[in-house]
Amino acid sequence: MKILIIEDNVLLLKAMTNLFTLPENKVFPAQNGMVALEMVEDNQKMDLIICDIMMPVVSGATFLLLFNHHPFKDTPIIVISSLKDGEEFLRKHNIEYTHFITKPFEISYLQKVVNELKKEN
Repeated sequence: MKILIIEDNVLLLKAMTNLFTLPENKVFPAQNGMVALEMVEDNQKMDLIICDIMMPVVSGATFLLLFNHHPFKDTPIIVISSLKDGEEFLRKHNIEYTHFITKPFEISYLQKVVNELKKEN
């Protein structure tokens, strides 16, 4: 499984990268939406995207809006955010996602969500 993780918090990015680095996975860490867009533009079809919303350079929201026009737009997306009204913000801007997780969260909960998405696909 190819997993793109977009998170500007270096410690959280490292924790999530370590969590999903398994023999059956290839993890692509990105500290902002610009780096993530470059990875996707290189025709990297991801099986899962985990994306923070508030980030420097190119935000997660902007990345997701641009990703909606990409051929791989049907990729499951887990949004993680500390925005108080994060889900409302995404709906208001017609930003599609599969699952929303509010920060702070237990890393085991993220793993559970990913495992459930794997079963569905």
